[in-house]
Amino acid sequence: TNDVVLTAVDGHVGLIIINRADKFNCLSMAVIKGIKGAEKHEANPAVRAILLCSEGKHFCTGADLAEVHG
Repeated sequence: TNDVVLTAVDGHVGLIIINRADKFNCLSMAVIKGIKGAEKHEANPAVRAILLCSEGKHFCTGADLAEVHG
């Protein structure tokens, strides 16, 4: 499983949650793959909206520069 992106359904809302609060929810390749993997919400007829959110204080601070320069 991809624990840097969590998914859930709450009523008619599909949730995609970036789970890298320790890294200010910056976008790594794993996060991008996790978000793309959340396409299963589109196939769920009960889901009417999709909410992208994150854990912690920061929504997303951009690209993971350690990964880009690594």
